[in-house]
Amino acid sequence: MKQFKSLFKDTFIYGLSGIISSFISIFLIPLYTKVFEPADYGVISILTTTSAFLNILLIFSLDNSAAVWFWDKPDEKERKVTFNSWLVFLAGTGLVAMLIVVAFSSQLSLLFFDTKAYSLLFILIGLNLLFVGFQKVVNIWCRMLHQPLKAMTYSLILLATTLCFNIVFILYLRIGVQGVFYSQLIAGFMGFIFMLLLLGKWVQPGSFSYVRLKDMLRFSLPLVPASLLYWVMNMASIYFLKLLVKDNAEIGLYQVGASISNILSLVTWAFFQAWTPFALSISKEENARRTYSKVFEWYCVLGFSCAFLLLFFAKDILIIFTRESYIDAWQIIGLLAINVVMMGVPNILAIANSIAKNNISYAVSMPISALVTVILFFMLIPQFGKEGAALAMIVGNIVMCIILTYKAQRLYFIPYNFKRIILFFLLCTLVFSGMLQLNLNLLEKIGIAAVLFAGLLLVFRKKVKELLPLKQFK
Repeated sequence: MKQFKSLFKDTFIYGLSGIISSFISIFLIPLYTKVFEPADYGVISILTTTSAFLNILLIFSLDNSAAVWFWDKPDEKERKVTFNSWLVFLAGTGLVAMLIVVAFSSQLSLLFFDTKAYSLLFILIGLNLLFVGFQKVVNIWCRMLHQPLKAMTYSLILLATTLCFNIVFILYLRIGVQGVFYSQLIAGFMGFIFMLLLLGKWVQPGSFSYVRLKDMLRFSLPLVPASLLYWVMNMASIYFLKLLVKDNAEIGLYQVGASISNILSLVTWAFFQAWTPFALSISKEENARRTYSKVFEWYCVLGFSCAFLLLFFAKDILIIFTRESYIDAWQIIGLLAINVVMMGVPNILAIANSIAKNNISYAVSMPISALVTVILFFMLIPQFGKEGAALAMIVGNIVMCIILTYKAQRLYFIPYNFKRIILFFLLCTLVFSGMLQLNLNLLEKIGIAAVLFAGLLLVFRKKVKELLPLKQFK
């Protein structure tokens, strides 16, 4: 019981940051849609996706290594060796990446947009590579030390910085798409400064250890191709839309849908901030396997419930927060929300890999799933556009979950109840598909959602009691 209370407490704190972030992001959507056309959103999406890809290369999956070595070598001096070895690596790779992107900014602009007009945006992305990777260090450091309040404060400061400068550059100065990336660069620099202040005496470059870094890189190496393939599965859809549809407006609608579905991704992100240290910290306890099974089941139940509710209210959200040219994004909101939940499932299943210190099964499942996704991109996007891209990602993530489950269970068996989860998903699909055919107004939808939520609590009341303190139900 104490373990679950700790997990839910940390999740709540991380989630509070996500809720505030979501509220602010949703609040700004109607302001941005007055400035940006769907095609503008398409340009922003392509550049943001490129930046995310480069950041994956910089991190090199060392966040996983840092977490494992943190618990494997609990002495504070050893932990400082782990983090400072990672910091030195980030500084070096960030500098190299920045120089390359800045030097080839014109060529990158021609490659993606057939014009050099966006060269400055690539320069801004390149400069930000010097700083953006250090945000992950702060995140892991706070999570491992069970300091979610510090992590939340850090994230909110960066968020507020980004949003404030977005308002200044985009809404006040009216400098267009460039304002988005000026804001990101300023926030990245401030994040680096705050990292130095927050970590304080933990930042000791002299603690760098080549041997430790080599061991960490060896552990993370199988995860790097997997991370890149994961990016292909869940983020590269923008590139395939650009290639197969050649319409920035379609990409822009996709991006608006993704921005709204990210409400759910922020909640699942909050959960996984608490999940990894929690799962590793109880791995040697007798009831660990049963605990993992319960957490996985409730993640799926709550996650899919929220995803289908987003689909249910998608049109209403777009009508309230955007203008008419963005209404066609309603279906993509629900599909991407379902994919957000599916993307998180491997993070829970892969706890077996972390406990066994064997990432081979995770690395094997990824290329197969990525190949399936890419094949489906070519099959579904020409016919269904942005919705086809989302469907391809969902199927790819399902394939990955199946393969990872089969292999991870051989490393470390956990008694998951997959039948109950699948039945719940099918029931949600049936119920919400039927309700979407009805011409319901917003108040009617809210009433139905409230009834369904109350019914869910009643049906699973007994299970909830096992996870939360009994006094909350008296």
